[in-house]
Amino acid sequence: MQDDVHTQISELEAKLTELRSGQVIELQEQLKAARQTIADLQSEIAMLADHEVKPFLCRQFQSLSDAVCRCYFITMALKQFA
Repeated sequence: MQDDVHTQISELEAKLTELRSGQVIELQEQLKAARQTIADLQSEIAMLADHEVKPFLCRQFQSLSDAVCRCYFITMALKQFA
């Protein structure tokens, strides 16, 4: 009886691992397709705008104090326009 339970658990764990790996592969394929769509759209924009479109990259702050400083100045600037 115990062996049956342990065998079933092992089989279910193997099946779960297989399903997860399949899901990871599917998500990677979707990500690749999305990146290709972005590249296609950027090239289309470049053709219409007659210049190259730079890829969007998130700006990374050098330090926490730099980030706090920038946030403070942005907040002050926005308060002036309000």
